[in-house]
Amino acid sequence: MTVNPTRPTSAKPLSKAISGRGRAKALAAGLMFADLPDQTRPAPEHERRGEDFYPTGQPEAIRPLFAYDGQRIRDCRKVWEPACGDGALVREIRALGVRCIASDRIDRGCPDSSVADFYTARRSPARAIITNPPFCEISSKGRGRWLRHTLELTGWDYLALLLSWDWPAGRTNGLGALLDEHPFS
Repeated sequence: MTVNPTRPTSAKPLSKAISGRGRAKALAAGLMFADLPDQTRPAPEHERRGEDFYPTGQPEAIRPLFAYDGQRIRDCRKVWEPACGDGALVREIRALGVRCIASDRIDRGCPDSSVADFYTARRSPARAIITNPPFCEISSKGRGRWLRHTLELTGWDYLALLLSWDWPAGRTNGLGALLDEHPFS
């Protein structure tokens, strides 16, 4: 194919590909393979877990956080973990010598924790909040509900959220204004 540098490349082939003009060829192919079994979408490998509980798989991920911000966190005197689950992060925080108030909306076996709905809290019981929030509540699909509520809480000076590496993509998925108003570091 020769490209003319003075004339822009045509998008005509792309238009044909998405216009449905090739539907007749697809129908002909369907007739050719009519004796093959129907192709159905495979079932998901696993169903969503009850109450969307996905425990923190690597709670030691907060050790570098404490290596970097440990003094600042310790100056807050205690940490609140409002989505404590089975206590994975709570155990790490306490092992680092910091008092940790643990709560979750369901008792999942975290030692010394209370059952409390995060969304009913109006004030943080600690000046530092460190948590691995429910993904469905922090993502753009959840419209950033968890983060929005956290930002409305009073009583905290330090916030660390363990998030998926692709969470900043939320900027293009509807969380842009929230991130612009409250930039993270």
